Amino acid sequence: MSPRSSQPDPPLRCAPLAALLPAWLALPDDRRAELIRRAEQLHDTMDPAGTFPVDYVAFRVTGYRRDYGDPSLLVGDAVKHDLRWVIDALGRVTPLPIDEDGSRAVDDWSMRLNVNSRTLRRWRDRGLRWRWLAPRGGGRRRIGHTVGAIEHFRDEHPELFEHAVGFSQIDDATRAELIEQARQIKSRQPGRSLSEVAQHLAEASGRGHETLRQLLEKHDQQDPDAAIFPDRRRPLTAQQTRHLARRHRAGASLATLAADSGRSTAIIHRALLDRRVRALRRLRLPFVDSALFHRPDAAEVFLRASPPAVPAEHPPSSPPEHWPAALRAVFAVPAPGPDALRSRFLTFNFLKSSAAELRDALPPKRELRTRDVAAVEQRVQQASRVKRHLIAAGLPELLSLARRQLPGHEPSGDAALVRLLLAGWPVLLAAVESYNASGNVPFHRYFRNRLLQRFAIVQEADPTPARQAQRRDTPERLAEALLGHVRDAGLLVTTLTISEASKPSP
Repeated sequence: MSPRSSQPDPPLRCAPLAALLPAWLALPDDRRAELIRRAEQLHDTMDPAGTFPVDYVAFRVTGYRRDYGDPSLLVGDAVKHDLRWVIDALGRVTPLPIDEDGSRAVDDWSMRLNVNSRTLRRWRDRGLRWRWLAPRGGGRRRIGHTVGAIEHFRDEHPELFEHAVGFSQIDDATRAELIEQARQIKSRQPGRSLSEVAQHLAEASGRGHETLRQLLEKHDQQDPDAAIFPDRRRPLTAQQTRHLARRHRAGASLATLAADSGRSTAIIHRALLDRRVRALRRLRLPFVDSALFHRPDAAEVFLRASPPAVPAEHPPSSPPEHWPAALRAVFAVPAPGPDALRSRFLTFNFLKSSAAELRDALPPKRELRTRDVAAVEQRVQQASRVKRHLIAAGLPELLSLARRQLPGHEPSGDAALVRLLLAGWPVLLAAVESYNASGNVPFHRYFRNRLLQRFAIVQEADPTPARQAQRRDTPERLAEALLGHVRDAGLLVTTLTISEASKPSP
């Protein structure tokens, strides 16, 4: 349904946003206007295929961090739909004047784009966001769009613009004249882009810039031999960008990628940067907050080098002999002491908090810089490295407790042991993410309680784990499955790092 003031708003697709909307509507006019602008920015930067926590969406709209206690993930496409209707609901009670933030009424856009109002209504059904605008002299509010809304919709649906924007309203003689003028401008100023030439023609003819841009682009596509901009290529597709990113990670330079694809290095750089930003937007960064993170010197305290690993008072018992050597090496690494472990957990959560804050502060697409994106990626990579050490620190406890669940508490290398380790693996990962290092409970006790609950469920479901596990799979095959989890978590890198650090100096 297209927005009309006489019709009720349709229900939102995301129940958490529907629950938050009444509180947002009760805010003062200036706060509601700020929420509208933030919701518009979030709408244009959200990946429709991604999933996002409720807390993240609410923070991006309000600017305030808060734990809503809702673990559900919202699909980007549904959030974009709801954000358009959140903007609609807030705009009905918020006096946003025409021309503010580059906004214009529908009638004005119809003239500028050479399309009728029904076309704009259909575009709103397809995802074009809108505002309710209050005339400066008073009167009834009218639906309008900002320049950013039109440009975002054009980037997402170029085929609709090409089909609808003004071609049929320009007669053949006028079209030929405009094309010839564009050719003359390009011959006099070879460095001007298609968009710049279209803007020059728009100012001279009084027609819409987008109409003329599409006219010139269509001319070059239909008659490549007489193209005014023969070197211009269509925007890179998602598949092309994915292929370029893969090659760039493999070591290909921007100049090489540009030469192979026939694009400029600036275009390749921008495409790869946009892809990195979309990946960061999809990334979940839950963290356990602490008052220490809000100190003025927090970055100086938590971003310094991690303390060296301190061996535990009781070294872990040796893993079974039949395990692969790499798996044995990971489980044989001594865990750090309680103080060092608590410090690492605080560092881990601070890095995720810092990464989320830097990501939320990323500027709009046109103002985005490589260093802004690299700063977020650096925090994420640092957090990943610390997480590997935290997972490795929990493995001795996992192995020890799993062995105690076996009959007679005898050290064993059979399938029952590995099966318990596989059952406890997700518990370890979840405990690393949820442990609060600011509390009084040490990590090994927190992890042990959760692990015992999991083992109780496993043993209740299978009272004879040894016999049934042996019938289902061999110990060697189960050990290989466990090694796959260890490899996916990057613990083999951690083992090498710790081993090399523990070597005596020559």
